[in-house]
Amino acid sequence: EKRWEAAETSYAAAIQAGKELLATAFTDAGRRTEIAENIEMHNRLVQISLNLQSDPHYVRQSLVYAESGKARTFLDQMSQGDFPPPEELPATLVKQERDLLEEKRQLVIQLSASNLAHEAKTANQSAARPLRDLGQRHETIQTELRQVWEQMNHYPQAQEYVALRRGDSPEWDDLTGLVEKLGSQTALVEFYLLNDQIVVFALRAGWSQPHVYTVPISQEKLWYRYVQPYRDEVGYNRTAERQSHAEWRKLGTPLLEPLLDLLDDIRTVYFVPHGLLHLLPLHGMLVRGEAFIQHYAVAYAPSAGVLSRLLNDRQPRATNGQTLIMGYTPNVAERNLFVGEEAAIAQLYKGTPLMDEQANGELLRQNAPQADIIHLSCHGIFDSRDPLNSRVQLADGDFTARDWMKLRLHADLVTLSACQTGIADIRQGDEIAGLTHALLYAGANSALVTLWSVNAASTQEWMQDFYGAIHNSSGSAPLSKAQAFQQATLNLRAHYDDPYYWAPFILVGR
Repeated sequence: EKRWEAAETSYAAAIQAGKELLATAFTDAGRRTEIAENIEMHNRLVQISLNLQSDPHYVRQSLVYAESGKARTFLDQMSQGDFPPPEELPATLVKQERDLLEEKRQLVIQLSASNLAHEAKTANQSAARPLRDLGQRHETIQTELRQVWEQMNHYPQAQEYVALRRGDSPEWDDLTGLVEKLGSQTALVEFYLLNDQIVVFALRAGWSQPHVYTVPISQEKLWYRYVQPYRDEVGYNRTAERQSHAEWRKLGTPLLEPLLDLLDDIRTVYFVPHGLLHLLPLHGMLVRGEAFIQHYAVAYAPSAGVLSRLLNDRQPRATNGQTLIMGYTPNVAERNLFVGEEAAIAQLYKGTPLMDEQANGELLRQNAPQADIIHLSCHGIFDSRDPLNSRVQLADGDFTARDWMKLRLHADLVTLSACQTGIADIRQGDEIAGLTHALLYAGANSALVTLWSVNAASTQEWMQDFYGAIHNSSGSAPLSKAQAFQQATLNLRAHYDDPYYWAPFILVGR
């Protein structure tokens, strides 16, 4: 009937109900079911708001609705991080919340176990009982946390903290606060995939509303014309004689080129991908004949809500200059490259790398919580059937995403210089599962990962440039991680024309 304002009111109310239902789900399968019910409502709300773009209120709400449909589970998990409570809160309330959050954290780890996912599918009632017991305890914890937060909300200075803890998705004021915190030279660029088009939102400090434009590319076309050829080219065809057609880079013209005029004086762009766009190195796409990263420094975030939590002042970081640098490969022919990368980084930080048999899970568990910088040079594997079983290979075996989730990190940066560490399973509702998710959940401020099986020699060159730039090895002022990422990529780009060598790296987080 095209009664857009009435439709917006109805769908907004339905989404609020959907959020309440989602909060009661505790298993991975249960949350996915609830999220699937909400996807169509979010899609329609974004479509409705696009028909109301003459009203600035609905322009702003279109971004709010796009954001609220993303990574709800991840956002909830990030909200369990070590955020310092306001000083005005009573110590008894703070302790009660802290104890409940720690128990909830342990439940998340248990519920992510693959054996529980299997038990949930069995017809054997006794086998599924542990899962039900965990679910009942999870529901009790949620109820008790809501009661604690309701009490905390009576203190004016605690209201923002409570919203953070509840995992509320950002409202318009939160998004403007986020871009103000990012600074005047940084822009947020968020994408939302509808069935028949891609919606692009650009926002920077000082704007009263986002700039919104649409690209008439369906999800089907996105897959067959761009993503599938990209996966075939960089994911499977890695021989020395490979042909680089890089059809996926041409997506930059309709998708990203309009940003050049909008963001002419911006230095850094934060990309918030959606759906299939998570699989592509957006910074490597062509705009006006150059890679996007030629124009801007680039960083990535799973959602604006997750980014806002990473930018929030959590408990003090390690900031002691301690580094954990590990390198392992079972391939003797590769060892010199791995040793060279580790030794060069360790020399910058005046540390001692743990190589070969010392690069093991036991020493990682012991040393990671105290480290400010964690760098692993090893082999990595993405498990598409069970993304939380994605892993890096250490001397004593595999270290999986689940193993990372069990750690309590205080690192400013965790680098997994290995193959496929940045690949994630993109589930319904834009939920992300994989090593990057695990690192941020464990407490890392940022993660440096890869989208495909990388070349060892070019990776060593890239890493030395990157760490040299952020550590001030040349005597000049150190660069931000995003600027160092740009510089290292462009330096490698000057030596290798093929994006297979210079475009696999992804910087996620703060």
